[in-house]
Amino acid sequence: MRSFTHAPLPNLLDLYAASIRSSVPDDELAAPWCRSGDSAYWFSRSAWSLLVVARWKQQLLDKQEISVWLPDFFCNAALDPLREIGVNLVFYPVNELMAPNIEACQALVEQQRMDLFVLVHYFGQPTCTESAAIFCKKHKAWLIEDAAHVLRPAPGIGEAGDCVIYSPHKHLAIPDGAVLVVRPNGPAQFAENNKSMSVLNAVRDSVFTMSRTSAGNVNRAALLWLFKRLAQRLGLRSHLSEIAFKSVVEAKVTTIHPRMSIMAKRLLSRLLSQLDTVATHREQHVKTWANILSWKKQDMTVTLLTGEEVPYLAGFSTTDAKSTENLFNDLQREGLPVTTWPDLPPEVLNNADAHQVAIKLRYTRFYLPVHQTLLQHQLLECGKRQLKRTTLQWQAKVLSHEEWEVYWQRCPMANLLQSYQYGEAKKQAEGWKPCRLLIVNENKSPIALVQVLTRVWPILGGVARLNRGPLLFVGDSLEYQVSVKMSVMQVIAKTAQRKHWWLFQVAPELPDVESAVSGLQALGFKKLPAPVWESGLISLDVDEKSLLMGLNGKWRNSMRKGVKLGVTVTHQKCNDKTIMLLMQSYAELQNNQGFSGMSEKLIRALAKQKGFKWQFNIFIAHDSNTMESYDFIERLDDYNPLGMVVTIRSGDTAIYLIGTSNDRGRSMQANSVLLWEAILHAKRSACCCFDIGGLSDATPKGVATFKRGLNASPYKLVGEWRKSVLPMSKKASKPISMPRAR
Repeated sequence: MRSFTHAPLPNLLDLYAASIRSSVPDDELAAPWCRSGDSAYWFSRSAWSLLVVARWKQQLLDKQEISVWLPDFFCNAALDPLREIGVNLVFYPVNELMAPNIEACQALVEQQRMDLFVLVHYFGQPTCTESAAIFCKKHKAWLIEDAAHVLRPAPGIGEAGDCVIYSPHKHLAIPDGAVLVVRPNGPAQFAENNKSMSVLNAVRDSVFTMSRTSAGNVNRAALLWLFKRLAQRLGLRSHLSEIAFKSVVEAKVTTIHPRMSIMAKRLLSRLLSQLDTVATHREQHVKTWANILSWKKQDMTVTLLTGEEVPYLAGFSTTDAKSTENLFNDLQREGLPVTTWPDLPPEVLNNADAHQVAIKLRYTRFYLPVHQTLLQHQLLECGKRQLKRTTLQWQAKVLSHEEWEVYWQRCPMANLLQSYQYGEAKKQAEGWKPCRLLIVNENKSPIALVQVLTRVWPILGGVARLNRGPLLFVGDSLEYQVSVKMSVMQVIAKTAQRKHWWLFQVAPELPDVESAVSGLQALGFKKLPAPVWESGLISLDVDEKSLLMGLNGKWRNSMRKGVKLGVTVTHQKCNDKTIMLLMQSYAELQNNQGFSGMSEKLIRALAKQKGFKWQFNIFIAHDSNTMESYDFIERLDDYNPLGMVVTIRSGDTAIYLIGTSNDRGRSMQANSVLLWEAILHAKRSACCCFDIGGLSDATPKGVATFKRGLNASPYKLVGEWRKSVLPMSKKASKPISMPRAR
């Protein structure tokens, strides 16, 4: 955790620029936080902004005792200045969405006076203000929007209150700085009372002079901040000590002078142009933390709390306090800079019955930093450590043929490239040696199957290729699949290093989602520019009539037209004659279309494979008007069919592998009839799914139009990745050319 800071670090160039320029006027400095007609007042901390509003209200009412209403989900440290001037603090309950519980407030106002009502926009996300504004207007109270967690105004933030409080120092690399924005058209209608604004100016000045700390204190604090941050920039960082989940941190805001430091103003004027960049980094870091936590196998649901606006922290919640505390402690041990918020006021903790929701929110949530000076690789390194720790006792066991077949039957969504037969075909045709692994967890429970194709030389090591794996034994939600597969990929990566697979290339069975991309990056894989695998699945768990009606109408009509024109399809045995006919037809297609496709050796090797739930299917179309089926079979040696289709049934899925047709076949819609018969054969063979065999932006237009007519459910995998663990210290400057596994 030494590499992490919870606050953003200043850029040296920004520090230099700030040292040679003068501060801009306060109004110009406050422009990003103000709307037309607003007035702005700068302070060192937002707690002083709140104090000034309270003193302002005291002056206008000419009474010391006023009631300030605050949400019970609030940080106690920020209340020090208010407590010192003796105002009555009333803590109203919030609901599960952290918005004011207006019904409870209606009952509370019968017992307690209300002069100021503070509504908080938590963690940068807007809290609904409409009902609070109506409530305040009805009871003649000022509405204060506490937007200290907000980077800058956003829809629903800073639009309804009489005053809005922002804290730029919480988001930017400046030592201090908070701005109080006074709105002329809020519920109190300050625009109609010029006298009240002159009172505010006097109060602000009096607060600056009344502080027990000297005016120079804030500048000394700024210098101390600068030295500390420079040391952190140079890598001199103290270890982030572990904190107890239920700890209470006492912080005295009153030790800092209310006035904003000169250094902070100069730095802020430099940083105003960078707010968009700050927002982008914070949003990306939230996604990365969410991805990292999604890789962690848990017995609980962890929910990301961040909404659409720029986040202050990455917040997460669980279902109960005990689970949250256990997870919090676990994440600390794994090196994540996890924190809690807030330290609740004693009035709230001592009246648990009235403040159940706030206490629940406090003890079922935790937070991670997202500031803009964190680096992606720092976060991903945390994820890598977490994956390593989670899988410390996981193992990869090499399986025999018999063992593989037993476990293979337990995979609900198997695919061709992970099948035993495919591995054997690659071995026979291209010299790849399959390594078949069973991944088990710390309880020795089977988790996944994976087949890796290798070329290894004694002593030197070798290269390895993983395609369309791993395969899990339990099919669940997408989030669960990615989570477990990332743990499995960590075990496989460790196995690769142990077996000296110095170059490990993978095209894993992972969806193209951010959590999968971040996970592979964390494990040290680099994305390759190769096309990603995209295709579609047709569910066969419906009757044939429903299956037919699920097709595109135009596609269905083409198929029916082909049948009427006399196209007949036969499912032929795989033998020397049919394979020879297939290779002739396929070679003609390759020449006409100008593509390489699968090698003849690999196709022939696949055709020879045998096994449980494995079948190499050849479908041949001919014209029944000119040839009966028995004539077709007799004249197979010299016959040019209308078209051919090859599918392979592997496990519970059949995949469309090859499709060919001649000009006459295309005019008679033989392609549609062939593929429809292949789909029906898969269904009648008890397959659960039919894979249409690839469909992406790179697919030729005609082929793509043809396949889209099947209305298959599309899927897209995460693509090609490579990890180099070369035995020599100097890695190759250019990517090594590695043959594809398919």
